[in-house]
Amino acid sequence: MEVNFRDAQQNGTKSKVYRRYYYQVQQQIVVAGTNEGYLSFYLNDKEPPLDFLIKKNDLVIDSLIIEGQKFADHLLKNQPPATDIDRDIFIPSGLEIDQWNVLAANYHSAEEIIKDFASKIKPYEKQQADIAKNLLKLMGDYAQAESSGLRINRYLTQGNVDYKAALMALHPDVDPAFLETFRKKSTERTRFTLKGEEKAQVPFSMDEIMSSTDGDFWF
Repeated sequence: MEVNFRDAQQNGTKSKVYRRYYYQVQQQIVVAGTNEGYLSFYLNDKEPPLDFLIKKNDLVIDSLIIEGQKFADHLLKNQPPATDIDRDIFIPSGLEIDQWNVLAANYHSAEEIIKDFASKIKPYEKQQADIAKNLLKLMGDYAQAESSGLRINRYLTQGNVDYKAALMALHPDVDPAFLETFRKKSTERTRFTLKGEEKAQVPFSMDEIMSSTDGDFWF
């Protein structure tokens, strides 16, 4: 990816992509039984590749071996590692699965109703769009029009300035890490995705889920 290549090109051994693959090269050094290795980045035929010589780091390698052994022990014992709430999937169990099933069933039902209404609305949206085209033809070059309780305003909105592109044009050598100091605080967002039985990562039966709505459930 060009973003990784530019990162390595501008920031060298301090780049995120270098730090990410540094440990992989250390592992390859161990496997190859050498004292050094190369981390190379390629973009295209127009720019020369970037090659970083990496020396064997015994402290890093010892740490990788220890962590790798821990991982292998977990596999042998069929013991999952500590849960990572940022990466692992929450799967409800016990009483929670009953609550989840009721909520999921209602969510699926609501989605079907939404789809049904959306399909009924689409023809009217198209009809309205066609009418709008004819009304605009009637008003010609006028910026405003009104009659029969219908008013039309024609106006232009100014495009947004791509400040990052402007900065790169004015100062092409700017360090991306410098730009990060001006990044606003992250905001949390949520995405809901409905999956069919054949595509779900966690197996389920839609019939069993929908049967959860047959009775009342107190939360």
